[in-house]
Amino acid sequence: MSGIHLLDISFTNQGQQETITPVLLQDEQETILVDCGYPDFVPLLEEVVGRFGLTLAAVTKLIVTHHDIDHMGSLAAFKPTRRGEQW
Repeated sequence: MSGIHLLDISFTNQGQQETITPVLLQDEQETILVDCGYPDFVPLLEEVVGRFGLTLAAVTKLIVTHHDIDHMGSLAAFKPTRRGEQW
């Protein structure tokens, strides 16, 4: 992998400041997102990925490390539509 990008996402949850850190792995052929945050975090992911000059459309694979909501909550948003469109 030629690029490892830590995607720090800070937010307020029930009055407390929290940060999660999905990871973007990138080489010449693949852009892999490791974990995708809470439900409805796609706009936050898009913003932080943009800091590296990328968009979520560049993601070729998504790895979910485990089933906790902060790791897989936005997973459904990454499912392609019937017409083959991506998020």
